[in-house]
Formats: sequence, C-alpha cells, structure tokens
Amino acid sequence: MADNKFGDRILKYAEAVGRDHRDNAIIMANKLKEGSAKLAKKADKVKQDYDYNRLKPVFDYDFKVKNFVKTLPSLVRVVEYDKRLENEICKGSVGFISDIKGMPVLHIYQKDIGLLDMPLFYPDKSAEIYYKHPMEPCSFIDLQEYFTCVKQEKVKELESLAQALGAKRVKITLKEEKKDFVSTNAKAKGHGKALVYSGEIQAEKDTKVMNLKTIEIALDTAFEGCEAPREPQLYYFSNDYSIQSLLKMRLEEKNPIKEKTYSINYLSSSEMKDQEALKIDAVLKSLKLNGNATLVSEIQQERRMQLEYYIQF
Repeated sequence: MADNKFGDRILKYAEAVGRDHRDNAIIMANKLKEGSAKLAKKADKVKQDYDYNRLKPVFDYDFKVKNFVKTLPSLVRVVEYDKRLENEICKGSVGFISDIKGMPVLHIYQKDIGLLDMPLFYPDKSAEIYYKHPMEPCSFIDLQEYFTCVKQEKVKELESLAQALGAKRVKITLKEEKKDFVSTNAKAKGHGKALVYSGEIQAEKDTKVMNLKTIEIALDTAFEGCEAPREPQLYYFSNDYSIQSLLKMRLEEKNPIKEKTYSINYLSSSEMKDQEALKIDAVLKSLKLNGNATLVSEIQQERRMQLEYYIQF
C-alpha cells in the first residue's frame, strides 16, 4: 500500500516537471517567434528604406508640403511609364527623381501631371521637358519655349515700367553684337616676297570690328502719358543700373527726365548659366532629345544681345 502511494507521488512529480518543461518550451517558442517577426519587420523596413532612397518616388501629397516645390530639381521630364511603378514602395507615386549625367531630374508620369495644382507649367502641360522659371520658383517653362517666353516677359516688364512712370512712348529694340572683318592696307619699309611698290611692301590686314545690328523691334507703344509716376514692381531688371537710374530721374520732382535711350544687358544674372546649360545638353543627349541647336549656343547668343530701351515722357 505504501509502495502505491509512493508511486503516485512519483508520477505526479513527473507530470509537474513535464508541464514546467512544456510551458518553458512554449514560452521559448513564442519568444523565438516574436524575435523572428521583429527581425523580419526590421529587415522589411531596411529594404523599404533602401528602395525608397534608390528609387526616390514622389507622391501627390509631397507637393502639398510647404516649400516642397521650391526644392525640386530645375529640370522636369514627363514620362508615360517607368518600371519603378512595379516596386511596392512606388505604388501610387506620381513620379520620381533620378540623376542623369550628374544632374537631378524630376520625372512626372503623364497620367498624373494634369492632377497637380503645383507646380505650374508654361505654356501648358503637353511638353516633354521643362526648366524652372527664373523668377517664379513654383513654375516651369517648356524648354523649347524657354528663351521665347523669357524674352516676352522681359519686354512686358519694360512696357509696364514705362506705363507706371507715365511715359508717352516706349520702344524696345533687340540688337546683337556681330563680328565684322574689315580689310585695311598697311605699308612697311623694306623688301620681301610681297608685292613691291617703290621699295615699300604693301599688305592687306584684317581687322575685327564689333558692331551692333538690329535683329528685332520687340515693342513700340504709345500712351496718353501721366504726370503722376509711380514706382513699378520689377523682377528681371530690379538690379539693372540703367533702369534704377531711370526710376530715380523720373521720380525726381525737381527736374524729371523727358526722353532718353538706354542700352541694357539682355541676359539677366538670374537666368540659366553656361554650366547649367552644359549639364542640360548632356541630359538631353543621354535621353536622345537633343536637337540641332544646343542650349550653350543659345546662351552664347543671348549674351551677345543688347536691349535698346527708348522712353519718352
């Protein structure tokens, strides 16, 4: 009888030890599962961060963040599709940022560009390549229309300037520096293989002469005139010495100016630079979008231009 009781105690003890081991095993297994889940979640987060930094997707809500548009690359390309959309991290994106030939480029999907309120695109949203507006950080201009658009805005600004100052007439003429070679005769004492006249050598010499030639009368407008001038809002010409001089003389009450012609540098310091043009040319060539004329050649032509500004009060 005593042996049976002892045996029962042994069995109960064994069962208790077994339960403890089983419970410990279950706890250990759950901890391992939790640890594996955390590791997997961490691994997923690392991969997502890696894909995000590598693919650089842009979403519609990004454009609603204050000052986000002002931080965008200066070059925008409109694309129909990109393989990035197949990546989970890019699902729902409206575009992405990539580096082409060392220059950051914002790519926007064609189906989404019409849904964006900002940035603004000039003259419309049908172009393929846009470049940032020199005066409006939240706007981009069709690259093919860039120089034409900027010229029109400059002319419009100078016309508004004349109207604000109460002018009766304003005329804007665009001129370009042209290199002309003029042949001149030069005489020197001595002899040689050149044509000899009375012991003197006569030779022709080409002299380079810079001339300004009119290429376009951009504006010729007449106003009623006003003797109450007001100071206008300027953008392109806000730092131009000639324009500032005109403002001072016209707004001077003692002896206001009546008529003058100014010669103004056409290319503004805020516009596209040579180095930037070189980078964009490289990008366009890489994308096989380059035409016959390069942006560098366009900039060089702009630099040769002068703006003649005639104003009469």
